[in-house]
Amino acid sequence: MTLEHLLPLIGFVAVMSGTPGPNNLMLMAAGANVGWRPCLPHLLGIAFGCQALLWSLALGLGGLLAHYPALNWGLRLIGAGFLLTLAWRLASAPTPPGDRPTPGPGTQRTHEAVLKKDDSGVPLRNSTRFQN
Repeated sequence: MTLEHLLPLIGFVAVMSGTPGPNNLMLMAAGANVGWRPCLPHLLGIAFGCQALLWSLALGLGGLLAHYPALNWGLRLIGAGFLLTLAWRLASAPTPPGDRPTPGPGTQRTHEAVLKKDDSGVPLRNSTRFQN
């Protein structure tokens, strides 16, 4: 590989690994919640999945799909069916017992505290500090 080809490849890899795409954000959130060791299968799955996609395109899948548009439509239908299956499974998944939302930002009490006003009519953020 010549330097003419290597420099754009290095630039592409640097930008793609540094941008906060969905895979990077999923890994960051999972790592923050459970640590980095349990996230290694996720990381390896992303790495090998991207490689499989790139290798399939490099070996001619892109040309095959461009030459036979019916295959492209079939692949789209399979992908749409898979996404609909995932959506149905997520929507119909049972809720674990005892899994109730915890009060936090956006609850009624929070809104009431934000809407309290002082004598001049200006809303107060920290309403406990200025109560009568």
